[in-house]
Amino acid sequence: MLRRLGSLARSPGASASATAPALPFAPMTPRRMIRVVQPGRVAADHRAPRLPKSVNHAAAEAKAAPAKAVPAEAAPAEATPAKAASAKAASAKAAPAKVEPAREAKNAPATLDEALRKGDATATKATLQSLDVTKLSVATNRRVLKVLAAAGDTSAVDAHFAAMTQPAAVEFSTVIPGFVRAGRLDSAADYLGRLLATDDSGTTGATDNLPLFARIVAAVSERPHSDDAQRLLALIPRSVVAADGAFNRLSDQMHYIDGLDAKERYVALLGSLGVSPNQGTIAALISASAKAADLPRAEHHFANIGACGLKPDAAAYNALIEASSRANKFDRCFELARQMRAENVAPDAYTFAHLIKAASHAKRLGQAPAEGIKELLDESLASVGANAKVCGTALTAFVFQGDFDGARKCLADVEKHGLSLNAHDAGKVVSALYAAQRAPVALQLRQVFGELRPGPGLAKRQITPTEFAALVRTFADLR
Repeated sequence: MLRRLGSLARSPGASASATAPALPFAPMTPRRMIRVVQPGRVAADHRAPRLPKSVNHAAAEAKAAPAKAVPAEAAPAEATPAKAASAKAASAKAAPAKVEPAREAKNAPATLDEALRKGDATATKATLQSLDVTKLSVATNRRVLKVLAAAGDTSAVDAHFAAMTQPAAVEFSTVIPGFVRAGRLDSAADYLGRLLATDDSGTTGATDNLPLFARIVAAVSERPHSDDAQRLLALIPRSVVAADGAFNRLSDQMHYIDGLDAKERYVALLGSLGVSPNQGTIAALISASAKAADLPRAEHHFANIGACGLKPDAAAYNALIEASSRANKFDRCFELARQMRAENVAPDAYTFAHLIKAASHAKRLGQAPAEGIKELLDESLASVGANAKVCGTALTAFVFQGDFDGARKCLADVEKHGLSLNAHDAGKVVSALYAAQRAPVALQLRQVFGELRPGPGLAKRQITPTEFAALVRTFADLR
């Protein structure tokens, strides 16, 4: 069969209407019958095999019709390769003059911002070479200096300062702590000396820049250094940091220092500058000891309050109660509470919240606390009044114990006094329900409150009245 089709294709005088035996399938075209036809031409000797009867011949002819009449002006032969190449070369020659400068000016700041966000000092320096530093904003200059100083690149910082029109004290305040953290204390001391030297008659406010001095001391305390640190600290004016009320502002920097050891070094360095610690600073050290689960150091700092000629306040007692509770020393918690009353130190809401946590934790460990949760809750209402933190802590403690009557009492107090619980309290309640073997109820509340993952913003989100009503309905049916 294929030999017959091949013979038809080889015979030049064969008619286009030559018959072939009807096949039940579309015959395959031999390879030697395939021919390349140039656009605009029709091969006169092309022989197509006969189609089966089931194929619509009219449709086949309509499909093949456009190949017969191709207008000369429509043929793609007019777009010759020479013309296409010349047009492409002309467009390529004209493009850079119109597009590239605008694109470069638009992408340069974005590239700098990306390098600053990544903290890449190398990319930042490379990008700055194509920018006018004098046109950068103060905020951008601070970000640039922060990245360069953190990398310890003194030459790059010097070059950037030289390119700036008039560096302000805020730029110096950014560079100096960055150099300290990078271990370049010599550069930090040089820039602090330059800042203090330019402060003629207090025009820049450098000599009384307590936040800057606090950041310098904090940076030194976070990473112990050699004697170069003493040279840097010697430049800080003693009269400023040792002034009345200065330590309260300096102690605020402790919130930004990580780790108990670094906090203790910070207080020690301030002491070397003639700054005596106050109650708030010692309370912060006790609280840091509690988070580090180091009760002996917490007790040591608490004892230092009297050695400094101070009297413990409620914050110091609260921190030590928390440290004792974390160490499972529950008797010590209630002993400190009795000592507060003996010393005429009024407890606050945090005192009762820590004591309620201690009592709840003691009962879960099978111990008998000195005071129960209900007694502490009633005492707090009589002492500090209705408080959302105390009620939220007591609510969680009752749920952990499976005391749903006490939980309903807490919710009634919240509603009665117009208090508002936050999402952190709701998350604790859900966890307590899981611990109390009430997983279906806990899952139902999770669907009501949504995302309750622990985070810094969880305590700031107040639950809505609808969510509180769902909480009340949930505990109304629990027994």
